[in-house]
Amino acid sequence: MSELAQEQILGLTERIRENAEKRTGINGKKVQETVSCYLKIARDNQLNYNELLQVLAFVKESVLQSLSKVAISTLPDTTSDTAKP
Repeated sequence: MSELAQEQILGLTERIRENAEKRTGINGKKVQETVSCYLKIARDNQLNYNELLQVLAFVKESVLQSLSKVAISTLPDTTSDTAKP
């Protein structure tokens, strides 16, 4: 198999990511906006890398705890309502 150029690899990776997002229903733009917000908060509060990781771990734990309190049958409606702008 011939070696792929870096641009071809990046293009292929992008298509794989887009297909995965479509299959899972992930909105890449919303994810990027969320990440951007967290990075702005980290910058504004002068957090270093380890502090940012602690914040993200706390957010993850908070989300998991919130989800554990929601009935699975209402989860699609709950997440859909929350995701609306």
